[in-house]
Amino acid sequence: MNLFTKVKNQFIKIKRAIIFLEDPRKFHARIKKLQKQGMKIGTNVTVLHDTIFDSSRPWLIEIGNNVTFAPRCHILTHDASMDIFLKKTRIGKVKILDNCFFGAGTVILPNITIGPNVIIGAGSVVTKNIPENSVYTGNPARLVSSLDEFLAKHQQLSDKHPCYPYPDYHVKCITADQAKHMSSELNNTFGYSVRKK
Repeated sequence: MNLFTKVKNQFIKIKRAIIFLEDPRKFHARIKKLQKQGMKIGTNVTVLHDTIFDSSRPWLIEIGNNVTFAPRCHILTHDASMDIFLKKTRIGKVKILDNCFFGAGTVILPNITIGPNVIIGAGSVVTKNIPENSVYTGNPARLVSSLDEFLAKHQQLSDKHPCYPYPDYHVKCITADQAKHMSSELNNTFGYSVRKK
């Protein structure tokens, strides 16, 4: 990749982030366009900035209800790695069932079904189907635990670690004193942001 292409790609990423931050409706207009082209998407789906859905074949993407994509996820319905050698591109559906969370930078390859009730850790590359009620992470994504084990572990840890009400301790609402208090409490440990049910 030459220098011009690298600079151009970085500019495109920055431009996408600025568009999202200035007016998230423009970013979500891209999602609406993909839906018109056949992508199926359920209700209560959160798509954060720089997430890319394969626009070459959006009709091969199906997303259920209550799904969250953290920033910079990439959902692919094609693999063109053999094109220069075989003049062929592998294509496949991506089906994401209900109640799934994808950490920042997750890549989902073609011909994959995920969930329901799945957490995929940040930076993971999903290369095979992910069974329901599970937590996967890594490159390639590997099983960490069942969803129930993961949730029970963090429920117990949240009883021993600082908890902060959301949105009071979020960037849009937090006071300077609260931020200082949180920063001090989280020296050498972690805590939890807790939102009302």
